[in-house]
Order: sequence, then C-alpha cells, then structure tokens
Amino acid sequence: MSNNYELSRIFLCTTRPEGNWNLIQVISDGLLWIALVWVSFYVCWPLVFIALVPFARLAVGASYSPLRSVVVWLIGAVYFAVLEYWFALYSLAALLTLAALQSLTLLPVAMALHFSSRRNIPLSLSLPVFWVAGEYLRTLGPFGFPNGALAPALFRKLTMIQIADVGGIFVVSFAVAAVSGALFDIWRAYSVARRWDWSAFGRNAGAVATLWLLILGYGYHRLAESQKTAQLGPWVAVIQPDVPYASDVGEGYDPIQFSNRLMELSRQAAGHQPSPALIVWPESSLLPPLNEEFWQADANQIQRTVEFARRVQGATDSGRLHAWLEKMMQQGKELHQRIQAFADELNVSLLVGAPMRVPYPEALDEPWRSYNAAFFFRPHLAVTVQKKVHLFPMRERIPFMGTWAEAPFRWLATVTGAQPEFELDPGADLRTLEVADGGAKYPFTAPICGEIDLARTAGVFRADGEPRFIVNISDDGSFQRSAMLRVRQSMLAYRAVESRSSLVRSVNTGVSCFVLPTGEIYGAVRNARGESWTGKGFPERSLIAEVMRRKASGAGEAEVADLVAEIHRVRAEAGIEGYSVQRVDLDSRRTVYSRIGDLFAQVCAGIFGFTLLAGTFRAFRHLPSRRVSTAG
Repeated sequence: MSNNYELSRIFLCTTRPEGNWNLIQVISDGLLWIALVWVSFYVCWPLVFIALVPFARLAVGASYSPLRSVVVWLIGAVYFAVLEYWFALYSLAALLTLAALQSLTLLPVAMALHFSSRRNIPLSLSLPVFWVAGEYLRTLGPFGFPNGALAPALFRKLTMIQIADVGGIFVVSFAVAAVSGALFDIWRAYSVARRWDWSAFGRNAGAVATLWLLILGYGYHRLAESQKTAQLGPWVAVIQPDVPYASDVGEGYDPIQFSNRLMELSRQAAGHQPSPALIVWPESSLLPPLNEEFWQADANQIQRTVEFARRVQGATDSGRLHAWLEKMMQQGKELHQRIQAFADELNVSLLVGAPMRVPYPEALDEPWRSYNAAFFFRPHLAVTVQKKVHLFPMRERIPFMGTWAEAPFRWLATVTGAQPEFELDPGADLRTLEVADGGAKYPFTAPICGEIDLARTAGVFRADGEPRFIVNISDDGSFQRSAMLRVRQSMLAYRAVESRSSLVRSVNTGVSCFVLPTGEIYGAVRNARGESWTGKGFPERSLIAEVMRRKASGAGEAEVADLVAEIHRVRAEAGIEGYSVQRVDLDSRRTVYSRIGDLFAQVCAGIFGFTLLAGTFRAFRHLPSRRVSTAG
C-alpha cells in the first residue's frame, strides 16, 4: 500500500513549496539544469549564474527517498555526458561510463543540500559550499579532472576571475553558485508566502551583491596593478600542426612528412624578428622515441621485445616486428640528431613532445618502461626530459596498477574500448627548465596535455616566489576540431591568474596561443580568414579511410595520389596550421593561492562532509520504529 502511494505521489501529485515533486517537474528541472549549463559554457555565459537553480529544486524537498537519489544520479549522468559530448568522438561507451561515475559525486551534494535546508540554512550559503566541495572531490584520484565546474564559463571575463589568485578556480565557482542559491531562496520564500518577502529578498540579494562587488573591485585593482608588476620575458614561438584522428583511421599521416612539416614551420618561426629563444612543438609530435636509451638498444633488447610481444599477442610476426623496431630506432636517432643540429645552427631551444622508452632490467618481463615526454633541446647542450606525471586514466594507464583495484578498471577498459596502446609510467615530478634569451635566463615548467587542467599538476603551487612562465604542450586531435578546443582554453586563463604566470600553449589542431598573467589570451595561431578555431569537424576522415582501404588491397602511392591531394585540400580548409611568435611577460607578484593551495576548497569539503555525516546520523535516529502486533 505504502509503495503504491509513493509511486502515485511522484507521478501524479503537484509540487508543493516544501519540495514534493512529480515526474514532469523532475524531468523539466533536470533538462533545464543541463540546458542552462551547456548554453552558458558554449553560447551565453551569463546563464551560468542561474544554472544551479533547477539542481537545487531537484535536491531540496520534504524527504529524500532512494528513488529521488536514483533520479538525481540519472539526470546527473546526462548532465556530464552532455558537457563532455566530445569524449564520444573517442569512445561512446567510455563517455557513458565516465558520466555515470562522475554523477555519483552529485548524490552527496544533493543530500547535503537537503539536510541543510531542513535546518533552515539558506542556499545562498550552502549551495556554493557544497557545490565547490563536489568540484574539488572530482579533481582527486586517477580520474581527477575539473569536469562540470561552473567557473570556466567566465574565463574571458577578466575582472571576474582575478579572485582566483586567492582561492583558485573554486572561489569563482563559489561566487557563481551563490547567485543560484540566492535566487532559489527568493523563489522558495515567494512560493511559501505567495507574496514577495522583501526582507528575505534584501538579505539574499544584498549578501550576494556585496560578494560580487568585492570580487569586481578586487579584479579592477589586480588588473591595474599588473601594469606595474609586468616584466619583459623571452620571445617564444608555438608550432601548430592540424591532424585530427579517430580510432578507425588513426592519424592518417606519414610521420616522416609530418616531422618535415614541423621543421619547416620551425624554420619560418626562427626567421621572425626578434627571433624566438624557444620554439614549442605539441605533445606526441613525433612517433619514434627520441631518447638515446631507445635508439641505442642492443640486439638482446630487441629480442626481448619480440618475445614479449609473442607472449602477449600470440601470432605476432617476429620478423616484421624486429624490422619495425630497427626502423623506429633508426628514425628516432635521425630525428634526435636533426633537431639538435637545428638548435645548434639557429641558436634556439626547442621543446618537443615525443614518446620515451627506457629498457627494463633483465629480471622483469616488461622489456620497456614507457613515458609520455617533452624533450628540451638546447644549443650545444645535453637534452633534458620532462616526463608526464598525471596520466590520463584508461587511455594512458589503468588506474591503481599493481593493486587489487586494478582488475575492475582493467575490465572496464576492455568493455569500453579504452585499453591503452602502451601502459605508460608516470614521471616523478614537474621539474623547472630554463631558457636563455639575450644573456638572461628564464625558468619555466612544462605540464603535458591534461596536466594543465589542475593547478597542482600545472606547476601553480611552488615553494619559491621566482617569476616564471608555464609551457603546455598537448595533442587535441581526438577532439576533431570540436568546440572542446575552445573550452580547453578556459583552464589556461585560470592557471595564469592562479600563479600570475604567463602561459604558452602548443597543441595539435589548436588552439595554440599565449596567455598573460591576468588571464588574457592573445597571439593564437590563425588561418588566412583570421580564425583560431573552425569547428568544421573531421571531413577528411572518409578520404583517409578510402586511402587505407586501397593500400590494404595493394594499391601503390601513385594510385592514391589524387585522394591524398584531396585530403590535404580538405584539411587546409577545415583546420588551422601555422605558428605564432610572441613575447612572454613575467609578473613579480606571488599569489596567495600558490602558497596555500586548495585550502579554500578543502574547507568547503570539510563543511560538506560534516553536514553529510550529521544529517545522515540525524535521519537514521529519527526513523520511525516498526510496531509489531502479536496475537495473545
């Protein structure tokens, strides 16, 4: 009887002010929440200020049943899937799995909001605290990335984001969520009284308006101050190739021709006046590993690799694999020598993204230890290597390798098709590199790909206060020229403000650009039409697939020459290739955030945890006891 009543109430009852809901309202609130956040990210940024009102309506109610939790989780999964739609270009199954896992973080946030509202705590306070706690928790662990954060929608509004140098990206999300919380409080007060409660309106609107006036005032002050603290730094060039790829056709390019094109663009950039002291290539620019340990490996190491491949893959052609390894070693050696000769000839340093393979000791089964790396070539000096520390889960490394928790993630990678081609090893730490320009030396760090998405992996937190800049290299070819290329720029602006460091980014398919310590983006690589992003997708994909099909059937280069020419024509129309040379500014200011780290977000997480535990305990303590009648 009670179960039937509960279902009929949810499907049929109208919503009351205290928060019971019907199915239509639940769906409409969920869709509105998703739509507001998506549109604010990609189309109209002011909508982000009201984006969490529908989420608050979903979370707050007179009771919190298991069915409500399921509904919040399902809508949350759609929320993350829509925001991260670009991940479907890589693997739809992986997108759905990731969205479902991330949505689990919304359940405790919704429960904490429910508990706090029952204690009459205004959502203008509780919503920003709990939402920021959820954002922070999503940055932890092997899947730690700032997915679903509110602040990225404002990355071009420089006055609004300067406060990030105190509490990071989280303090901006806090201020945004506070607006949604205040609007919900105003709506709820009106729903209960059926008239405007001007005192409640004044309390909520006044508190949030004061918060934003302080933020804007601080922003104006810091932007004006930057005119006095700016210091001239080195000239730097970023190189941007344009090669999108997909799982069915791979990259679709000849690696030798590709490296030749990178060298050609680098020579053009080196001719710029003033000449750059540093030229930056994207992540994974070259296919062969460039480290000497790889291309100087002996015959015994090659044989170990062949035997390992036969054990793992079974029917591996030993002769072909042996020949391929020797070819890769020869190409790696030639490219290493060629890039070093280029640096020596033009007296310029180069930062080059490429794989790194180091032989394992004889006692271990694995023949190689593999890294995603950035090779720093300097004129007449030894090469320095930065290894990627924060590896992308599944794609680069299975989470929790070597522990009991590896097995389920290994299974998940197989099911979703996200199995890594190579099991990469993480680097030890983010090291400080140094480039010389005109007699001065300028330190910088080089986070790789998604490491720029988190302050702790991007080099924001540092013990010394020495001015430096950040160089980020990435390969965004898997995004296939989608809007995600523009969204990724938002993280650049926040990392620059948080650390008061200029930022340089070189990325395959774009957007390669420069960022001032104020978060202002400039100097992007553009095409002849002045575009830094086209959004035209991957139109050459079918042509690449046809070339691969014909070659597999025995066609020679001459027989596919017309198709290859068409691929180049389509790629030139749809993509953006080139270089940009800009002067990098330094900033003498050291930020509060670089010293205290994520303390603000951690305090929010602590309050969130306490509220969740206290509310759960109180809910269990007040559960009605079951009365059992017995016949006597």
